[in-house]
Amino acid sequence: MPYRESAADDGFVVSVFMGRVLALDLQSGKARWEWSNGTVDRAQLRAGAGRVFHLAGGQLTALDATSGTLLWSTTVPLDLDAKPPQLELAGDAILVSHGGILHCYAREDGAGRWRVRSSDFQMVT
Repeated sequence: MPYRESAADDGFVVSVFMGRVLALDLQSGKARWEWSNGTVDRAQLRAGAGRVFHLAGGQLTALDATSGTLLWSTTVPLDLDAKPPQLELAGDAILVSHGGILHCYAREDGAGRWRVRSSDFQMVT
């Protein structure tokens, strides 16, 4: 069965299925917008503060929640053969946990802030 992931925010829900991200109005169920990630890799979605964050195939992207417009995209160094990464929102940060490393990115522009190896809590360059 193809992988599905969903996230909700103020008045809408977004879901990804077979490489397509679809935003639906919570009241009417009508489609607001659709965006293709170009891959059918497993995806993680989170929504908040007017943005939708999408992680698939080592690409972390931010979409405008109202229009689906791509705001930014950055590459996350992931071992694509390992377990799927975990994506979380925390204040003005996006956290990606994968392969024993916690990555931190800025929500505003996707700039990498830091990476820490969980086994020894040492900064990773």
